[in-house]
Amino acid sequence: MARQPGKRGSNAPRPIILRRSDAQDGGHHGGSWKIAYADFMTAMMAFFLVMWLINATTEQQRRGIASFFNPLAHDNNVPLDAMMPINSPSPMARGTRTIAGPNAPRTGSLLKDGVQTRVPEANLKTMQYNALVATRSGDHAASDKDGRPPAVAQRVHDAVSRVPATHALAGQVHVSGSDGEVRISIEDSDRQPMFLLGQAVPNAHAVALLQAIAPVLGNLPGVLSIGGYTDASPYRVGHLSNWTLSAQRADAARDILVKAGFPDWRLRSVVGHADRDLVDSHDPLAAANRRIVLTLIRKEGEASTMPTAR
Repeated sequence: MARQPGKRGSNAPRPIILRRSDAQDGGHHGGSWKIAYADFMTAMMAFFLVMWLINATTEQQRRGIASFFNPLAHDNNVPLDAMMPINSPSPMARGTRTIAGPNAPRTGSLLKDGVQTRVPEANLKTMQYNALVATRSGDHAASDKDGRPPAVAQRVHDAVSRVPATHALAGQVHVSGSDGEVRISIEDSDRQPMFLLGQAVPNAHAVALLQAIAPVLGNLPGVLSIGGYTDASPYRVGHLSNWTLSAQRADAARDILVKAGFPDWRLRSVVGHADRDLVDSHDPLAAANRRIVLTLIRKEGEASTMPTAR
C-alpha cells in the first residue's frame, strides 16, 4: 500500500524550525565602587603622610606646623580673640614723621579704625590698669631690676611663646639695650614677613606679636619710641618711598599697641628711618632689614615724674 503524503514515514520534506536566542549580558553595574576605592586610597595616603611627618619632625617643628594652619588660635592669657581685616592706611607726606610727646597736639591715626580687634573689655581694662600701676609704682628697686634688658628679654620671650599664634615667631624678636633703654626689634624673615610687600598693612602675625608685647611694655616704666625700617629695595616713581613706607609701618605698629592697651601718653615719637640703618649691610635686600624697633627709654627719676593717665 502506498504511503500517503504528509503522513509519518513519508518522503515529503519536513519543516525545520531554528530557534535563535541573543546572549544577554548582566548590564551596567555603575562605578560607585571606584569612587569609594579612590576615597579609601586618598585617606590611606593622608594617614601615612601624617605618620611620616610625626616621625620626621621634632616637637617644636610640629607646634610650628600646627600654628601655621591655625594662626588665630585662642589663648586665655592674651586678649587675642579674633582679628578683623586690616585696611590700608591713608597716604602720608614724604619724609620722616615724628609724633611728639603728650603736650603736642593730637594728630589722627593713619590707620584710624583700620586695625580692629575684638578684645574682651575686661581684659583690655586689666591691661590698662596694669600699665598705670607700673608707671605709678613706688618700688623703684623692683622697677630697675625688671627694666634691664635681660629681664625684659625673658618677659618678652615668655609673652610671645605663650601665644600659639606667635610662639613660632619668637626667633624674629630681639631684645638689646642698656640700663637706660631697652630696644625690642621685630624683624621680617624670608618665610614670615610682618607686612605685605611694599605696603604698610600689618598681617595677622604682626598684629599678634605686637598685641603679645604690649602688656610687657605697659608694665615697664619709661616712654616709648617706635621706629620703622625698610630694606634698600628701590622704589618706583609714583609709589611710596622707603621714607614714607617706614613711617607708615611705624605708625601702624603704634596703632596696634595703643589698641592693645599701651597708654598713648607714653609715646615719645614715631619715626620712619627708611634704609638708613641696615641690620645686614652686606645684603641690603635681606629680610632682617625690614623691621619695627620699639625703644623704651627711662631716664633717672623718670618713673616718678610721669604724667598721670588721662
